[in-house]
Amino acid sequence: MKKILITAIVVLVAAVAAVPALADANPQAPGAYCVAHANQIGTGSVYATMKACVAAQRALNDQNVVNAAKTCIAERDNTNFAAEHGGTTFDQFYGSNSSSSNGKGGDKSNGNGNAFGKCVSGKAISKTAEQQTAQTNAAKKCRTPEMKALTGKTKQYKNFGACVAAQNKSTHS
Repeated sequence: MKKILITAIVVLVAAVAAVPALADANPQAPGAYCVAHANQIGTGSVYATMKACVAAQRALNDQNVVNAAKTCIAERDNTNFAAEHGGTTFDQFYGSNSSSSNGKGGDKSNGNGNAFGKCVSGKAISKTAEQQTAQTNAAKKCRTPEMKALTGKTKQYKNFGACVAAQNKSTHS
């Protein structure tokens, strides 16, 4: 079983490495992100352990969902939404599903559409992808010879993780 698991992880890492543009273009699930960016895990790195990486990515994603929900509530409740979005309502702008046989689907006339869910997921996914790409780019920058020269106990950055955190913070400022 252990051999199969290791083989699966190696195949997953190889597949992600083969298409780096795809890996950075869309957000990855917490575990997939951490496996794909194993070079950010270890003592002195961005994350001490795989478990810490997954926990941090999961918390990041959860916070993005909460923030997106707050934004979408404000948009949905904005009486000027249509005027600010070319005359389209919140439901029209984010889109609602057509009626479904399960009775939960998007009859726009009774407000049961899923425009709110699409709003939240779209905003959360976009933010997570942006943050993961920024962190990956910061890690790449910290691996350059110029940045490696600034990393060490008596240097500007204590270790690789501190360098990545500083670079990542400077992109979000």
